[in-house]
Amino acid sequence: IRIAYDRFEQFQAGVKRHAVKIDLTVGIDDSGRFQAVRNHLVLNGGGRINVSSYVAQVAAIMGAGSYDFPLADIWSRAEHTRSIVAGSVRAFGSEAPLFAIESMIDEIAEARKIDPIELRLRNLLQPGWSIVTGAPKAPPGLGDICKRALAHPMWRGREQKRAAHAND
Repeated sequence: IRIAYDRFEQFQAGVKRHAVKIDLTVGIDDSGRFQAVRNHLVLNGGGRINVSSYVAQVAAIMGAGSYDFPLADIWSRAEHTRSIVAGSVRAFGSEAPLFAIESMIDEIAEARKIDPIELRLRNLLQPGWSIVTGAPKAPPGLGDICKRALAHPMWRGREQKRAAHAND
């Protein structure tokens, strides 16, 4: 027996991604070093018991991203609601906190008039360091990726391109 859903049927029957309410604050000093993060996450787990509690655990573990924060206040929980069932779809809970922290870094960089990649480089965890929530190692290679992105012609020439197309 094979069950084949079309796109609409899959949407109706498939497990959905968690909706997440995020309360995020990042403290930064005058030198551009992160000092503190406060990240509270509430995931909508839907109406049935699923893997929501585990997804919430991963969301909290990733609450500071791959950045060095001397102080952290991070927690998450999954709430049982009347919504449709939610569970792990992709990235198992890490996508919402990571998108939020990366977006916050972009906003900080813009407000401080600092290059966003430079700001990330100043605050990245070094290989072998533990992340703020206690996971044993920072992901390797992030510094190299940031340095390559910083040197790429598309990044270096973005302001000129933006200015050239401002009146389009």
